[in-house]
Amino acid sequence: MFPRVPWLGDEQVLYLALLHPSRARPECVALLERIRRLAPAAEPAAIGSMLAMSWRPALVACAAVCARDDAERFVPLLVALLRDGSWVSPQVAVALGHALRWEVAAIGDLLEVDLLAAKARGALRAIGLAHVEDHPTVGYSEFGMGRGIASQWLIEVAVPARAPGA
Repeated sequence: MFPRVPWLGDEQVLYLALLHPSRARPECVALLERIRRLAPAAEPAAIGSMLAMSWRPALVACAAVCARDDAERFVPLLVALLRDGSWVSPQVAVALGHALRWEVAAIGDLLEVDLLAAKARGALRAIGLAHVEDHPTVGYSEFGMGRGIASQWLIEVAVPARAPGA
């Protein structure tokens, strides 16, 4: 069950729509509009506490971070999520890029990128950290999945939208 999020109101939070967001899905559009409208006025501590919970609240919090002008305040929490490993690391990487105002070279100062899980490394590649490489695999690739999800978030969730790898 998804926890109640007071700053988002009493409507149900269809958080799964944020895993693979698309403008073609009305529930996703409605949730993103709601987050973009309400997140800027939300208490930073409320969003920060969501980043420290399980992946479900962290997913919504990442979208909230992408809607805020003061996103840099969340950098330590986003870095910790990537360092510790998160199922939603591609979304965390996009929120971190937004928080750093897309100065992604700074990520190398904050994280030992080579020690991150493949999905997180793929996401960092998508947000523009060009030196991140995939380790050769056959078939399914966590790196490729992370890169794909982050690319989708750059287009659908980041405000303003960004081209992957920009």
